[in-house]
Amino acid sequence: MRTAGDIARRALIRSGVIAAGETPTAAELEDAVTTLSDMLDSWSLERLCVFGTRELQIPAAGRNRITIGPTGDLIDVRPNAVTSAFIRTNVGDTALRQASPEFMDSIRRKDATATDSYWMSYEGAMPDGVVRLWPVPGDSVLHLRVTVSIVQLTDINDELDLPPGWFSALVLNLAVNVCEEYGFSVTDALAVQATQAKANIKRINIQPAIATFDPVLTGMRYGASYRFHNGD
Repeated sequence: MRTAGDIARRALIRSGVIAAGETPTAAELEDAVTTLSDMLDSWSLERLCVFGTRELQIPAAGRNRITIGPTGDLIDVRPNAVTSAFIRTNVGDTALRQASPEFMDSIRRKDATATDSYWMSYEGAMPDGVVRLWPVPGDSVLHLRVTVSIVQLTDINDELDLPPGWFSALVLNLAVNVCEEYGFSVTDALAVQATQAKANIKRINIQPAIATFDPVLTGMRYGASYRFHNGD
């Protein structure tokens, strides 16, 4: 497993800031790791760069507003986005339909109690993200699938556990950023390699669209077909 410092050293060599076999200064290494952290923070907002999601579970009984973050109702990493959600009760799971905060604002009876249909919105406020639910759930647990920062770096010795292809993409793209910081020209070869490496990790994260159908309508269709073939 490689560290942030390992990636920074390779990027400093690829950028031409130091020669192969040369040891970077502490300041050069620290600056490169800081740039790497900034780059990863930016990539975390690109959906196809996020290679995984997390599931959060939060007691939701009687709550129409839940905050998530370092000072939130749930102390955790603040999500960048919610990709899907459902409410779990003792009778089963109910998917939540996502809406805009403006839609949630437009609801007149915000204290309405649970039904068999739920809406939610997510606002990426700082320092805590805000989940709003409607109607107010009864005894239940809210399950959220969220995206967060790809990785958070605090030190050059932090180890990065990343999928195949990521280390090359990080080294090459960090080298491009380092060139710009030091006023070096980015070679055509480096620019192409960096772009291609990032495109490769995005390509592997593409999720194919899967068609879904309303079970009621599907049942009606099959029922009609059955009656037709049986002469009814």
